[in-house]
Amino acid sequence: SLGVSYAGAFWSNGVARAVSRSIYAQDLINLNENWRILIGGRYDLLAQRERVFDPFGALTGEPTSSLSKGTKGYLSPRAGILYRPDEETQFFAAYGKSLIPNTGVRIQSGEAPPPQQDTQYELGFRREFMDRKMSFEVGLFDITRDNVAIPNPANPSGFYSVVTGQQHSHGIEVNLGGEILPNLKINAVATFLHALVSKDDNIPSQQGSDLLGAPRRVYNFNASYAFDSGDVKGLELGVSYYYASRVEATLPNTYGFTLAPQQILGATLGYNFNDNLKLELAAANLTNRPNFTSNGALY
Repeated sequence: SLGVSYAGAFWSNGVARAVSRSIYAQDLINLNENWRILIGGRYDLLAQRERVFDPFGALTGEPTSSLSKGTKGYLSPRAGILYRPDEETQFFAAYGKSLIPNTGVRIQSGEAPPPQQDTQYELGFRREFMDRKMSFEVGLFDITRDNVAIPNPANPSGFYSVVTGQQHSHGIEVNLGGEILPNLKINAVATFLHALVSKDDNIPSQQGSDLLGAPRRVYNFNASYAFDSGDVKGLELGVSYYYASRVEATLPNTYGFTLAPQQILGATLGYNFNDNLKLELAAANLTNRPNFTSNGALY
């Protein structure tokens, strides 16, 4: 048996708020029938404010209340290019940045923490066939996330953070889908991913470790059949299957300590009353398989 003691646990509460005032612009330019370019970006004026009340802070040498606030502007550009040698074939390349506010993150300076910022590069190919009823897509991607909050190494309480971490992922996604037979639609997706900690000033041993909840292989399959004649006209049946490979259980990763692959079988039953109204019943994990995730949840 395993006992967990909460004798040393204390409570605290607070309110965190992030408000962004944004300007967004984008232009899709058709150079000719074969080439298109996309240029755009968003400017965010991000205001953050967090007040924390920790009545037991004095016991650990921390203030009993704190206020963090700040306002700063961030530019997130994006660009892309698309080449279509014919109506059924597309090649594309894209670049973009985005941001996610670090709400609920406290830094000892009292300033608002900078947001997480993602930088993504992508290359892709798409081909349609069978009179454009089916399509095949493949995409390569590379994503870097900066300003990841990690515990402040100078503060053993774990109550404060420093925003210096970095995560990196890259991989390939393959998608095949469409109406393979009359009224029968399928969609199959395979993702091969490697996501890891690329920088951690607090716990250097985490560097190079796989991120929690980031399986290296994910397969997703969906199929549906719609009846369009007879007494069962409007009825639609569907089935789905999801598989994710083993994931790490701890960070830093512990050799040989992983969570079992996830497998989820689902089904849907739907009825189309008309083009605008549909009733659908969906069931997931029909086999009642225990699927654990790295953040402690069990499905």
